[in-house]
Amino acid sequence: SVYKLDVDENYNVPNRFQIASIPTLMIFKDGKMVEKLVGLHDKQTLTNILKKYL
Repeated sequence: SVYKLDVDENYNVPNRFQIASIPTLMIFKDGKMVEKLVGLHDKQTLTNILKKYL
């Protein structure tokens, strides 16, 4: 599943997951965060990271 979250409307979430900058991409596997990317990344970088977990 993929979710998009508005941190202004969900102000408790950034503290819970230590989000200091946006955009932040977090990948969870079996309920645990396995990857966290902060900032902008090119398409190839995102593709490579997502392939690791699919």
